[in-house]
Amino acid sequence: MNELIRLDGVSHTFRTKTEPVLALRDVSLELCAGEMVALMGPSGSGKSTALMIAGLMLTPTSGKLFVEGQPAPDSERERAQLRNSFFGFVHQEFARSPKTPTAGRCRNCPSANANG
Repeated sequence: MNELIRLDGVSHTFRTKTEPVLALRDVSLELCAGEMVALMGPSGSGKSTALMIAGLMLTPTSGKLFVEGQPAPDSERERAQLRNSFFGFVHQEFARSPKTPTAGRCRNCPSANANG
């Protein structure tokens, strides 16, 4: 299958005022075209952090991220351009609106745009 996203030994530590918080430790994951994947785990296990890193919204503290086999760019400008052209996000509770269906909130999502 065609590799879309790969995390290779990714770790992330959030810096707080009192002490660092390790959110991910040495995570490796490969997502290929056509796959359906579920990240499951208890609250606080790093699921959202992993998705934020995979979606180029957060930079890992260590490890590497690849998009379509190429290393993710370092500059925020390049990351934003890739994020805007390659990814589609539907956010959780804080972005939901009872008046707008999910497909209406999803921009750049091929399946959402296919029907108009």
